[in-house]
Amino acid sequence: MPKTMIRKTRNFLNRIFKGKEERYLIVEERNGRYALTRATLDGEHKRVAIIERKTVAKLNDVRRLWREPTRLIFALSGSKAATVEGLVAVERSAAGTEISEAELEELVSKGLWGFLNRYRPWAWKKLGVADVDLAMSDIQVREVLLDGRKIFNPAGFDGRMLSFRLRATFVARSVVPLIARFRSWGPISVVESGSVLAASSEGGEWLVLPEGGTTLIYRSRKEESALFKEIPWDAGAVVRAIRSDLLLDEETFAALIERYEAGMVSERIRRLIDASLHRSLESLAGSVHAAIARTGAKRPLVRYHLNWPFRPQVAWKDRLRGELLRLDEEIERENFLLEIGEKAAGFSAWRDQSVIALILYSYESPKYGYLNRVLRRRMHWLIPNL
Repeated sequence: MPKTMIRKTRNFLNRIFKGKEERYLIVEERNGRYALTRATLDGEHKRVAIIERKTVAKLNDVRRLWREPTRLIFALSGSKAATVEGLVAVERSAAGTEISEAELEELVSKGLWGFLNRYRPWAWKKLGVADVDLAMSDIQVREVLLDGRKIFNPAGFDGRMLSFRLRATFVARSVVPLIARFRSWGPISVVESGSVLAASSEGGEWLVLPEGGTTLIYRSRKEESALFKEIPWDAGAVVRAIRSDLLLDEETFAALIERYEAGMVSERIRRLIDASLHRSLESLAGSVHAAIARTGAKRPLVRYHLNWPFRPQVAWKDRLRGELLRLDEEIERENFLLEIGEKAAGFSAWRDQSVIALILYSYESPKYGYLNRVLRRRMHWLIPNL
């Protein structure tokens, strides 16, 4: 991993792993079902514990816990949620004077309007809904710049151009009543799962994530972070093709994969699986890099997360022409302990990168508390929300 990414990831972890223990219930949409993960984050002792893992068919099957979570996270697929972070600039009409609180509220409102005008059409197109069927689960200030300089609260300062970096998650209105029933459980966060993975390791611009029969490419830049493109590469088709070549049912194939990972298959079977995987990865890389090349990006740093039965291999990096996302290895390098409990037997550190990312994700920015309160007051007037 490049030194720049390691350094930025270390800074990210140092910001996240602070304070009292947090209890998480993560509800993650996967292939039409929902994976539930109970976890804790103990910043003082540098410990992440995965306590329990199970899968349910629908949200109504999620049952109340004996101890409520301090944060309930709904990580939805890209077809149900659209998370975007963008920079909007507002020029002051009274440059040369100090910013009053009344003017600041007006500037925040203008920034919100600019953000919604830019991203609301993008969101309803992405989610395939009409404007009136679009809701917002959250919006918040992530950064403020006054004439290009970072600042926490611009009130009392002079400047010409105020820029807000805002992050919001849009959802289809049909999702709202399904999630609203959990309000009494504690603070709720609704996010697009892939966008959290894309933001999980600072310093990389591109993340590639197969999801639901297709593959999503996310782009993270200074001015904007959002889904960039969808390409027709299906990780499930790769698995099905290998099963078909070997004439195996699903259960037998799962047992074969365990033996393959342990180096306990014949040379012929190993070569057959390796050849199929390598062809598929090279096909994926070709499509990804062709899409990125159209942006004019030079030597892009591309990260991949492949949520399939095969454990990541070092040799894949050359096939993919990129890095494999391994948050479990990153937190281990920073002396954080990842514990997996007996009831979480289905959890895999290398396969469930999204769970680790959701635990590490920065859901709030306390230093912009005042501005976020102003922003949310204005939001209620403009768009239906959770």
